[in-house]
Amino acid sequence: MLLALRPVACFLSIGLTIASFHLAQVQMHWLTLIAVLMATATTMLQNDWRDREHDAVRKKKRFALDNEEDFFCVLILIWMCTLALIVVVYLEHPALGALLGFMAFAGAVYSETRRIPMVPITIVAITSASPTLLPVTLGGDLHNVAPLFVATVLGMFANEIVKDLDDEGADRGYKWTIPIALGAPRTKCIAVCTLVAALLVAAQVTPRALLGGLPILDGVRLLLTGASLKKVENRLDLGMALILILLTLHRR
Repeated sequence: MLLALRPVACFLSIGLTIASFHLAQVQMHWLTLIAVLMATATTMLQNDWRDREHDAVRKKKRFALDNEEDFFCVLILIWMCTLALIVVVYLEHPALGALLGFMAFAGAVYSETRRIPMVPITIVAITSASPTLLPVTLGGDLHNVAPLFVATVLGMFANEIVKDLDDEGADRGYKWTIPIALGAPRTKCIAVCTLVAALLVAAQVTPRALLGGLPILDGVRLLLTGASLKKVENRLDLGMALILILLTLHRR
């Protein structure tokens, strides 16, 4: 169950939220941080629940299917906690609560759009980057967080492409993905160009972000040389985490 919560995704969403409040020079709203964590974990579980039969047959991931009743009960419980928390935030800060609600809703409908070209990957990229806009709802300057938002959209778009490359065989006939539509060689070129663009945009916040991008560049090297896609994903996750740490330490 812990792995189903996607600890790396949860950590990155928390780091992105902290970095965005720091860059916007807005005091952290701690309920927001908890809500982002809960929304991220909930949408991960929702995706596993929705794809449980496909994952069991095609990916040999049987946890959700083998523990169907317990998994469903936990999913409902976490959804209730997440929505209750969003309502509490909304009553205090309507714009902030509305954005959190959008993030939760987008995560909930993600799996239902799996056959629509470009929609699932776009949902993931934009929703994953949405925490950067949270301080704007509390009066922060959009100009301060806009580069981070764009960089995150590009980075998550590329990250999802790499995951889709890894799942290409399992996804055929079940999902529409860029690797299935365009083939692996073209898809890798798109991923590389998108990652480089993400680093260049992140460097607009602080050039030190390029230091955090070193693992990402190593991931690009691995991707182009045909190495394990899991290794590529790990490099990308590490690079994103380092960039967020450097941005949080950056003084405006």
